[in-house]
Amino acid sequence: MRKHVKTNAFVNKSVIITSLATVVTLFTGIRNACAQNILHKKISLQADDMSLKMVLNQIRSKADVKFVYSSDHIAMDRKVTAVAKEEELGKVLDKVLGRLDIRYVVNEDFIILKEKSEQGNMPSLPAPAADTVIKGKVFSESGDPFPGSTIVEKGTSNGVTSGGDGSFTLKVKQGATLVITAIGYHVTEISASQAGTIKLQAAVKQLHDIVVTAAGIARQKNSLGYSVSTVGSEKLAQKSEPDPVRALTGKVAGVNIQSAGGVAGGGTNITIRGNSSLNGNNQPLFVVDGVPFDNSSFANVGSSSVGGVGVTNRAFDLDPNNIQSMTVLKGAAAAALYGSRAANGAIIITTKAGKKKSRKGTEITYNTSYAIEDVAGLPEYQTRYGQGTNNDYRQGVYASWGQPYEGVSSMLPTRSTIPHQLTRQFTSAVFPEFYEADGVTPIQVPYRSYAQENAKNFFRTGSVYENAITISSGSEKGNFNAGFSNTDNRGVVPGNEIKRTSVNIGGNIRLENKFYASGSINYVTTRQKTPPVGGLTGSIMSTLMYVPTSYDLTNYPFENPIDGSNVYDYTGVDNPYWSVKHSPSKSDVDRYYGNLIVGFDPFSWLNVQNTIGFNAYTDRRLSVRGKGSASYANGSITSDNIYRQELDNTLLLTATHAVTPDITVRAILGNNVNQRLTDRKAFYGDNIIVADLHDMNNTSSVTGVQLTNNRNLLKQRYYAFFTDITFDYKNFASLNLVGRNDVSSTLPADNRSYFYGGVNGSLVFTEALHLNKEILNFGKVRAGYTRVGNEASPYQTANFYQINAILGGSTTPSNVGLPFTPANGATYNIVTQSNLLTNSNLKPEFITELELGGELQFLDNRIGIDFTYYNKRSTSQIFEVTAAPSSGYTTQILNLGEATNKGIEIGFTAVPIKTDRGFNWDVNANFTRNRNLIKDLGGYESFSYGGTNGTSSVHIVGQPYGLIQGTAYARDEEGNILIDPSSGKPLASGALKAIGNPNPDFILGIANTFRFRSITLNVLFDWKQGGQMYSNTVGQMLSRGVTRDTEEREFQIVSPGVLGDINTLTALKDERGQKIPNNVAISYEDHFFNGGMGPGGLNEGSIFDATVFRLREVSLAFEFPKSFLGNTPFGSASISLSGRNLWYNAPNFPKYSNFDPEVSSLGVGNSQGYDNLSVPTTKRFGVNLRCSF
Repeated sequence: MRKHVKTNAFVNKSVIITSLATVVTLFTGIRNACAQNILHKKISLQADDMSLKMVLNQIRSKADVKFVYSSDHIAMDRKVTAVAKEEELGKVLDKVLGRLDIRYVVNEDFIILKEKSEQGNMPSLPAPAADTVIKGKVFSESGDPFPGSTIVEKGTSNGVTSGGDGSFTLKVKQGATLVITAIGYHVTEISASQAGTIKLQAAVKQLHDIVVTAAGIARQKNSLGYSVSTVGSEKLAQKSEPDPVRALTGKVAGVNIQSAGGVAGGGTNITIRGNSSLNGNNQPLFVVDGVPFDNSSFANVGSSSVGGVGVTNRAFDLDPNNIQSMTVLKGAAAAALYGSRAANGAIIITTKAGKKKSRKGTEITYNTSYAIEDVAGLPEYQTRYGQGTNNDYRQGVYASWGQPYEGVSSMLPTRSTIPHQLTRQFTSAVFPEFYEADGVTPIQVPYRSYAQENAKNFFRTGSVYENAITISSGSEKGNFNAGFSNTDNRGVVPGNEIKRTSVNIGGNIRLENKFYASGSINYVTTRQKTPPVGGLTGSIMSTLMYVPTSYDLTNYPFENPIDGSNVYDYTGVDNPYWSVKHSPSKSDVDRYYGNLIVGFDPFSWLNVQNTIGFNAYTDRRLSVRGKGSASYANGSITSDNIYRQELDNTLLLTATHAVTPDITVRAILGNNVNQRLTDRKAFYGDNIIVADLHDMNNTSSVTGVQLTNNRNLLKQRYYAFFTDITFDYKNFASLNLVGRNDVSSTLPADNRSYFYGGVNGSLVFTEALHLNKEILNFGKVRAGYTRVGNEASPYQTANFYQINAILGGSTTPSNVGLPFTPANGATYNIVTQSNLLTNSNLKPEFITELELGGELQFLDNRIGIDFTYYNKRSTSQIFEVTAAPSSGYTTQILNLGEATNKGIEIGFTAVPIKTDRGFNWDVNANFTRNRNLIKDLGGYESFSYGGTNGTSSVHIVGQPYGLIQGTAYARDEEGNILIDPSSGKPLASGALKAIGNPNPDFILGIANTFRFRSITLNVLFDWKQGGQMYSNTVGQMLSRGVTRDTEEREFQIVSPGVLGDINTLTALKDERGQKIPNNVAISYEDHFFNGGMGPGGLNEGSIFDATVFRLREVSLAFEFPKSFLGNTPFGSASISLSGRNLWYNAPNFPKYSNFDPEVSSLGVGNSQGYDNLSVPTTKRFGVNLRCSF
């Protein structure tokens, strides 16, 4: 303990000494911050197509200055148009002279003019006097202001860095030369007299010179010591995809995106570099315009009784048409400054309302698009055999192993008619038309196949209709942006739709007193309607995909004409048409978010900025199980009102200083305060009084719903201090140090303060070593090592009480009564201490990551490679485990366990064809390979969680993350399946086992862009290799005998395996001691349906390899030529055709199932790899129009 105290004391002293030294060094630049008075004079100017000479005369008389120039080099008759109202002289001169390619410098009360293109043959002009203040601005090659470049007086340590708008002020000596350096750009030397406008020349052309990193800090991409990826608006908007997260699919290395299927507004799961937390949240942090943006996906309460619905994650509230860019911070080094929230990476989104730059003048842009949507693939159903079993028609059997239809070539007897199926459950009093005149004898109906129509006719053609208008107005001092957008997505499932309307306003301004401000506010309404699409009884998908082929689902009635109750031939299951009409669910979301940023530049080397952000929404949900349901005839209504609020404030102090002509330091000190509130009020209404009146008051009794472990009300807060220090050396090396200390309310007092940080750096070795750039024109290496903390969920540190269920009632969440009054009249509050043992010594989780990478550009950027290796280790995991019976609790919260993620990311770019005639072919590919492993579970061998339909997810020491667990085949030591010698069917293992690994082997995305003049064709192809899936949809279709995979059935099968002992679960051996191959034949139906090798038996029979190849996105765009628009009010216009998910191939699923594995029945969360009768995926074809005024 004593050594520990000394070590901390030593560290604290070192930090203090280092900080003081840095502050002293930074303050040495104060004496250079005084600006020259002459350029601060304010004047007004009105020049309309006026000669330069006359304009200069105006300025001379108003500002009392003199101009010096050579009339041999500067044409004074050039025309100038400029307007200024009480603006500083320096800015007026920038307006007038900058457009004419004329530089200027100040010498006392003289302003010296000089052409930028002038060489040394110009007559000598007076040089700047000693200690002249030089003001200038640095621009990138593209003409954008360039922050963070270093400007140093050559031969001295006197220097500054350019500010956020590229400007700088520096006091220099007579005849000084300035040296300008920036990572990834050529060193520029220029006379101080020519420093008004400086344009950098890139050592290698990059797609994004400046990227927004953690805490909104803008950095040069070439100086980063970690991997980031930015996707622009052109790759997100007008792609027939209203979900911004799904729009990222296949476009960024290291990102795995899994949609929930074809439900309009269904959830989307996204992880970056694998899952890190064993039990906590693994979704990345979303940050919109500098403010954390909640992307939660709250599961429905009572879904087991009401029927689940497709739950949207709240990133859907963002309209892709309003997004300017999305930057993915993948590793711990990139996201460390965001703290615990970004332990799993971060996605930084800049909206058009929050963008900092805008063109001068006013521009109005209108986008509209319309797409049709259809189911991407339906099974090819067999049309030879109808309802029944054992090759015989059986009424009420929900399978298609019956007799063949009339006209089918078969060794079995065929059949032409059957009694009407609905007469099995309904009398002539309900459906007299289905009986003969005696009211007892059912009528005969044709015995034929309806398989091709049943599912196809149930689904409809959906649509996506989008409209967006933005207004942007800007000037030199600031800009204003406003937008309105509306999206109407009508799903392929009847009764499923989602509508989103958003309004946003934003802008920024830079004042004359060194202050600046920006802000934005957004309001979004999202309205979703969905029939039940989850669960097993109320869901529309419960039986839809495997309806008996001889049942006419399309034309048979689905509701009782007398009381409106469910009509179906499957006992206990609702007809999907009845569910659509009588069991709707809806979600009404109102969301508002925004920010206000205020900044101040007191000195050229110091910036102070504060960002306050707010983000809140109300989600009002109502789920109905209709009166007359087959699963619960009384019907029920569940309401769930969710209020989510987040407040965030970040203060940044940024100081920059040129220590030497070659070394620049930028130090950032920050404070972050964040508070989150979740208030959830849910009620369960039992026994609907009037059918189809969806109001909680229309039920006989209403009780509150208590969520597990009292999760109805959550409030948490943290505050943090952080620093980010960057050292840049010349134009090729950068070293970045980050550190952050969080204090979290969700941890006990002794552990709630925790520190973490790291170091990263980069080296552009082609510049450092002055390599010949004929072949390798750019080369960079980078490395980083960072540790990030991850706070706990609220209320895991102190014991709490829960309300008991009503006496004698079930223990369902809806069965709550307070108070309880027994017969003697005494009243008791019936609460009991929770069965969860909380942890008063809980500690935060930690993630430590090593990242190594490099970037190479060849042949003048015709070929590029970006490679990253990472090794991420998660420790001190927070998990809920089984408690010892002696404790009096059933579960407990512990810090335990260790998991790792190791992987590689490869980005590849190429320009195979580039011609002078306007034809270009660009290739952009990304490759991701991640391997995760559970290293330790604190002495436990495994933990189970999640899952569906009798399966679960499981963590097992020494195995990958989140395996699928279920009933499995018994196997011998060589992996052979053991077969029961008496039945020919597989034996079951004695315990549940891991039967599948949902983690993919790798993900590959390839984008090809072909451009010819005004025509652009984009094609995005992606490939997800491996990863297994438990598919109840495919399993049910095979076991029920409805697809063509089971059509050739009139023979017996010998299942692969060896004969086994049913008692010892070991292989039987012959007299020679050899294992006996299975030699017992079974029927085709027994193989698939009755406990055989197929999906109708053990869970393992429904495990499939989820490899899938996909044509993700295609767009063909035409940009109207400017000459065509010359006599129109349009500044630009384009039209495009787009398609999504147009083709896919999942080769390891049964051929005729046509199954697309890009579904997830459990939606967003850590339990992945499950398809429990999901809505199939969809494909879209759209047309898009964009124009600006």
